[in-house]
Amino acid sequence: MDWNNTTQHYSNHQPDHNKAVTYIMLGITALGCLGNTVAIVMILSFKKFRRSSIAFICHQCFLDLIRGLYGFLYGIYLLNMTAIPACSAVGVTYVLFVTLAAYNLLAIVVNEECEMQRPSANRDKNHFCVVFGIIVLWFTCILIHMGVAFLPKEPEYIPEVGSCIFSYGTPSNLVLHILWIILISMAIFLTLLHFLSMFCRIKYKAKSLKWALIHRSLLRDVFSKQDMDVDPKSVQKSCHSNNLCSHLYLRRIKILSSMAVTFVLFWYPLFLLTIIDHNFTYPKPLYKALTILSWCHPATTSIFVFFILHDMSNKDGLLRRIYSDVYPMMQFYGNPTHHPIINSEWDTVNTGILNNHFSSAETSNDLDPEGQTLLPKESEVANNEETRSIVLTNEAPCTIQTPIIIEQWDCSPTSPGKQRKN
Repeated sequence: MDWNNTTQHYSNHQPDHNKAVTYIMLGITALGCLGNTVAIVMILSFKKFRRSSIAFICHQCFLDLIRGLYGFLYGIYLLNMTAIPACSAVGVTYVLFVTLAAYNLLAIVVNEECEMQRPSANRDKNHFCVVFGIIVLWFTCILIHMGVAFLPKEPEYIPEVGSCIFSYGTPSNLVLHILWIILISMAIFLTLLHFLSMFCRIKYKAKSLKWALIHRSLLRDVFSKQDMDVDPKSVQKSCHSNNLCSHLYLRRIKILSSMAVTFVLFWYPLFLLTIIDHNFTYPKPLYKALTILSWCHPATTSIFVFFILHDMSNKDGLLRRIYSDVYPMMQFYGNPTHHPIINSEWDTVNTGILNNHFSSAETSNDLDPEGQTLLPKESEVANNEETRSIVLTNEAPCTIQTPIIIEQWDCSPTSPGKQRKN
């Protein structure tokens, strides 16, 4: 087939709106490449971002930067309606980078799970594990593509579509194309399933931790004794810090889940059309539109990464935002001697019930104008062993000389409520 005559004929009849769509796609891919480049530079430049938990996210930016350059290249040739040189090599490498991007999302969720379970003191000491994981990821994806036949088998440039990935309408290429879609779908499905599981577990455990700490604050056995050197500031700082970690994990899981969802939204319309139209009979402009949509996907990654970096650099702001919603029973005082209980700054409220109501059997007061009491008479108590035991039990004295303090707990997302061993 004479590609020069075909492309020249199609270029002369190309509508203006098709060129406008191509220009828009080129602008989006250019912004995506710029955004991914800025994200990579920020991660590598600032020490607070150079963490093992962000390594696979940085790798995702790199993969989408390469895919964005491929999309920009495709857009240039589509705009000029010229055949892409070395279509076979370009198509093979592009398919490989798409597979790497899909399985890197799965690697991100596995790394997030490991980061949550690892103690905070050891979270930045697994750089070799991260490097090894990235190497294994590349090796595995290359090995997958070298199965029965290197995917794709025979890439073909289609002027009406502009793609140079698979040859449409050929049975052998269709089988490989569907096999590739299945491999991508496995990675995306496992990623979304794991993110959903992590979100539900962290949400449930964070809520359980909140109420567990509130309930424990009401118990007498967690009141601090005078001879115990407990710093309320360090205790509350630990509680709020751990709650902030849970809050940030939930936000990060939502953001990373959105990354996987956008992959589905941008790529699966083209995948479904490929599976349905196995004879390549549907209108070519439909294939072109869905192909351009898939090329724009790398531009979304930098947006989600900027949200993650923003959360990492604004922990203090998030702490102030959630401070009033964490532990409503807890109020911090820099110096325990400033507590209203100690300084008697709380005014008494006349509820009509006095302490002597529980120690005297006959007391006349505003609540009991007829001389009746809140407790039964001694003769009735003597005849009721159960009532006597309750009264005797409640005679134990209880005085509060120091503010209520919640004990220091391990409030990590994976094991809330487990008491730390000092």
